[in-house]
Amino acid sequence: MPTAIIIYTFYIDAMVKATPPPREIIYVESWPATRTLVETKAAIAERQQRKDEMRVREKEAYKAFGRAVGMDVDKIDREAQLEQAAKKAAEANNAAGEVQ
Repeated sequence: MPTAIIIYTFYIDAMVKATPPPREIIYVESWPATRTLVETKAAIAERQQRKDEMRVREKEAYKAFGRAVGMDVDKIDREAQLEQAAKKAAEANNAAGEVQ
C-alpha cells in the first residue's frame, strides 16, 4: 500500500508539471504610419511628464516613510542637494580645465 501511494503521488506530480504554463500576452504599442514628428515629440513629452510625476510621488512616499520611522528626511535631502551641487561644480571645473 505505501508503495502504491508513492507511485501514485509521483504520477500526479508528473501530470501537474507536464501541463504547459499559460500563455503570456504581451501588448505592443503601435503607431500609424502617418504619424508626424510633432506628434511623436508630443507623445514623448507626455510620457516623460508622467514619469516625472511618478518619481515625485515616489520620492514623497519615501519621505513620508522616513518621517514615520523617525528619520530627519529634510536634513538628508539638504545634504544630498549640497553633495550634488558640489559634484556639478567639480565637473564644471574639470570641463573648464580641459578646454584651456
